[in-house]
Amino acid sequence: MKLPWLVAGISVVLLVVVLVVSYFGSPGQSSQPGQLASAPAPDISAMSPRERADRLFNRVMSAAERTDTGEVTFFAPMAIQSYGLLDTLDADARYHLGLIHSLSSNTAAARAQADTLEQETPGHLLGAVLHHEVAARLGDAAGQEQSYRTFLENFQSEMASGRVEYAEHQLTINAFLEEAQNAIDR
Repeated sequence: MKLPWLVAGISVVLLVVVLVVSYFGSPGQSSQPGQLASAPAPDISAMSPRERADRLFNRVMSAAERTDTGEVTFFAPMAIQSYGLLDTLDADARYHLGLIHSLSSNTAAARAQADTLEQETPGHLLGAVLHHEVAARLGDAAGQEQSYRTFLENFQSEMASGRVEYAEHQLTINAFLEEAQNAIDR
């Protein structure tokens, strides 16, 4: 029964390679006058499925930070599909997938990832961050406040847990902590 997943996985890898090469051009292709030369496409064939999914997540987040909606729109579906091909999703992958769904304006799917993350690990800080992201996109002030409170209530014990994803998202957690404290202290 793994054959269909294997075929699907190989198809996605090939699709990503084709899309990346067509988006960036081949490594030997020179840039046109007035265009910036692009770096050669990375070799994703040696990456694990999780590494490919995370690479696409980073690409989507980078584009979002630059407000490059075209690039977000182009790479988000590939990232979602890559996470969908994983056997299991850990808390970090659920957070990544939820953020991508949120950026793609699929707040229902983003909320589902946040809910599942918090069901699997009650009090998880990234679940509160993701719930806040969804509430903000929906203009739900009460939901935003609740996510701040949940985050602050669980901050000390969760940080003491030493979860790897907290170290990987330390900047986000620190910024959200400050934002939550300022919002609740008003």
